[in-house]
Amino acid sequence: LIPLLVGAVVFTIVQFFMHPYASRATLGMITDSTPEAMKQGIREAANKPADWKMIFQPITWAVLCLIGAGILTGLAAMFSAKGKFKPILSAFAYAKLVALPGMLLALLIVSLRGLDSVNGMMDIMWTIGPAMFVTENKLLFNLLTQINLFEAWYVILLVLAIQKITGAKRGTSIAVVGVYWVIGAATQIGF
Repeated sequence: LIPLLVGAVVFTIVQFFMHPYASRATLGMITDSTPEAMKQGIREAANKPADWKMIFQPITWAVLCLIGAGILTGLAAMFSAKGKFKPILSAFAYAKLVALPGMLLALLIVSLRGLDSVNGMMDIMWTIGPAMFVTENKLLFNLLTQINLFEAWYVILLVLAIQKITGAKRGTSIAVVGVYWVIGAATQIGF
């Protein structure tokens, strides 16, 4: 429960402080071909302050952990590894804490660059990986953001946790986490 709460609190704080930058990045979505009504809607949404909707951030963190642990439990069962949901959820919540330093570093980098340097969503997504060398291609950037130092650390922790909890061999644990990682990367690339 403690890693879930710590993750939810840090996630909420980062999202609160990233709000002005994300709003500015939203304005970057307006192009010449955007209909006028949509332009007005985007401008209004970008100019709204962080408000009561921030209470949903901890819920989002918890739901992401529940879904991730559920997928891992199902995949472990499919690969004939025996695992129970509760220990996998606990291990998942601990492993997910590895993402927090990456979030905090992204907030620090974006804050140091300043609000004026944000022109689009690619400007607020910071990574330690090959995506830092991509500037124009959004699909390639989204793909490469899934390959970074914190993601590798997270995957290694999940492999070790699945291996320990389920009693499966390392190859089975790698297959379970590998399929989970591909599912997660595919959903992130879509956004």
